[in-house]
Amino acid sequence: MNHPVFMCIKLALICNCQFCVRFLAYCITLLSSVVRYVIDELHVTILLLVEAMKRVETIRQRRQGQYMMQRLRKGRELETQRDIKEVQRDLALIRSPAAGLKERRAMEESIVEEIHESDVEMEREAE
Repeated sequence: MNHPVFMCIKLALICNCQFCVRFLAYCITLLSSVVRYVIDELHVTILLLVEAMKRVETIRQRRQGQYMMQRLRKGRELETQRDIKEVQRDLALIRSPAAGLKERRAMEESIVEEIHESDVEMEREAE
């Protein structure tokens, strides 16, 4: 409290002359203007802090959204790989019975022909 204004106020309070009273009133107006200035500065600072907090919040939300999208993207890739493995494992359940019908018929005919040829050979050997 060694500020000159405070010292002048103390002096004005001790001395009751007209000049000191006017000087005291002047000091009070100066102090009130200083207080108003400080309050205005605090108001501006608070507004700046609020804006900064909003900006930080938007950045945080954006980063959180990006993180979630990356996690979802990785989850989709894993799900696709899991689905591919499942399809490869259970292909017999998915495949239509008529899908390999021509191949099966050709295989059966070749087996029948082999059996027929082996029977013919056995008959020739038996004669």
